Amino acid sequence: MRIGDLAESTIEPIKNPVSGDEHRVRIDLPEGFEYKLAEIGNTVKARVSAKEPLSFTLENTYAQLNPFDWTNA
Repeated sequence: MRIGDLAESTIEPIKNPVSGDEHRVRIDLPEGFEYKLAEIGNTVKARVSAKEPLSFTLENTYAQLNPFDWTNA
């Protein structure tokens, strides 16, 4: 993902530390109020270039991918 010069992120599946195979992990919240289902991965690298305190870089950390709904419907 890239948002101009402001931000970029690369995410990959979690990998089994022994075999290197992809390891699928999900969070299932049937009654969740922000999301119902999320896929978990590894943030290979993420960078945000904005004014402090919104400037940061992350490497090999938690990633969560999910559609979200804030309509309260």
